[in-house]
Amino acid sequence: MSEHTTALTDVDKSLVESVSAILKKYRPVLQSEGGDAELISIKDGIVHIRMTDSGCAGCGSTPMAMLEPGMRATIMEKVKGLRDIVFER
Repeated sequence: MSEHTTALTDVDKSLVESVSAILKKYRPVLQSEGGDAELISIKDGIVHIRMTDSGCAGCGSTPMAMLEPGMRATIMEKVKGLRDIVFER
């Protein structure tokens, strides 16, 4: 998570750990296509995730665009207390 993080409460730490664990499962697929996902912040129940994408040679769409809906659904379902997820590029 970004160095700009202030002191985290136990609830915040739990949210960070939960979201990070889910992202860890997606990262190998993203990285195999030249992309990645990084948890930037969680504030007021809103998760910010930076997505990088170098594109997939020969693909009609990027891995990021294909995986974002599934990532969003998985995180929202498994991590209680979140209000939204913002994917940044």
